[in-house]
Amino acid sequence: AAVVQITVAQDEANVTKRQAEVSALQMDAKRDLAKAMPAYQNAVKALESLEKKDIIEIRGFTKPPLIVQTVMEAVCILLQEQPTWESARKVLNRPTYMDELSNFDKDNISAMTLAKITKYIENPDMHPDSVRKVSVAAAGMCMWVHAMNVYSQVASEVAPKQERLEKMNSELSAANIELEEKQKELSDVMEEVASLQKKCDETLNEKNRLGLEVERCRQRLSRAEKLKHSLKDERVRWIDTVAELKVIMKKLVGDIFLGAATISYLGPFVTDFRVELQDKWETEVEDREVPCTDNYNFVTSLGDPALVREWRINGLPNDDFSAENAIIATRGERYPLMIDPQGQASKWIKSYEGKKMSVVSIKSDMMMTVLERAVGGGMPILIEDFEESVDPVLDTVLYRRHYHSGGRRVINIGDSVVEFAQGFRLYMTTKMRNPKYLPDVFIRTTVLNFTVTNMGLEEQLLGDVVKIENPSLEGRFNGFI
Repeated sequence: AAVVQITVAQDEANVTKRQAEVSALQMDAKRDLAKAMPAYQNAVKALESLEKKDIIEIRGFTKPPLIVQTVMEAVCILLQEQPTWESARKVLNRPTYMDELSNFDKDNISAMTLAKITKYIENPDMHPDSVRKVSVAAAGMCMWVHAMNVYSQVASEVAPKQERLEKMNSELSAANIELEEKQKELSDVMEEVASLQKKCDETLNEKNRLGLEVERCRQRLSRAEKLKHSLKDERVRWIDTVAELKVIMKKLVGDIFLGAATISYLGPFVTDFRVELQDKWETEVEDREVPCTDNYNFVTSLGDPALVREWRINGLPNDDFSAENAIIATRGERYPLMIDPQGQASKWIKSYEGKKMSVVSIKSDMMMTVLERAVGGGMPILIEDFEESVDPVLDTVLYRRHYHSGGRRVINIGDSVVEFAQGFRLYMTTKMRNPKYLPDVFIRTTVLNFTVTNMGLEEQLLGDVVKIENPSLEGRFNGFI
């Protein structure tokens, strides 16, 4: 390809050089012809200016003036007629006489003819200005004769240049054809080179890809080998885990029953009474031979350790009583109403839900507006300061009375129809220590007692002591989760 490129480049340079030479020669020939063209054009204009009466005037001479006869003899010689006055009169009588002069073949005047008119041209009396004094028509023909002579002389000089120009044009045309063939050959070669280069690049890319794939496979084999050795130790633990899961599955019915009963009934009670009721239920379940876990624990059964840990990071007290309340609040079908005289529940909810949650008092004039905005935006809301009754205006929300209208799920809040957006959550709190709720409140909400007891306070303090006195133990606990 490189050799062909060099050859084509050389040929292009030669063709360009020849083109420049042809252009220079052509311009030179045009310049030479341009010298004769003004005289010729002036003669043609003079002939065109002649009228019929001018020709008749000359033709009417029986014995014309000498200068007129001299001009007509030169004209006859150029027209290949005898240089006599009789021949001149015959020529003047021709209907096509003026056309013959205007369309005279000036490019093919023979050397013999030019030699014959030389003596007329050299005649000092045969000058257009001198002739014009005798005859205007003869002056025009005199200009024509001089123009033919000048043109022929210039043409004789230009003719070799024209021949050379034609030869060079022929050579240039042949060189251009040869150059086009070589350029096409070069184009074919370059296309083939490009195709081969593309195949080479694709092959190299495939090679690199396969190399990377081999390296990845080698790394995977290495990791698989390490994993295989590591899993040998896990096999025993997996066997134990499978056995434990089988036991848990057998006891699942009783555990779910105790968990559902706890969510449904134990929310309003304090720790001691919850433990007492759970023990009685567990005994009743065992007496009825319903399989359940020994020493059933509600938090372990229905709680996610990671989620419970997250709750505690967000302010939930570090005791099982508070964890049970949080599970009931998030797992229950009814919205939670939390008895929270110490504000622990409010603190946890506000931290857990973050800035996206709206907080409003049930006594606020803006409560309905904030509630509508939370329902429509799918955002959580905390309504505080409940007393011993729940405003019936909240019933549609508490009973989840939403319905579909126009392809949307909507709900009536007061006099407004609001779109019920996914993600809406409602929390309610009261600061009363021992509210006396009527049964309808328990039907509409899940009442949860977040009041701190002595046992709960002991567990919270114990957790804080462990964090301060033995942080490594706390870290290990977090790592297990």
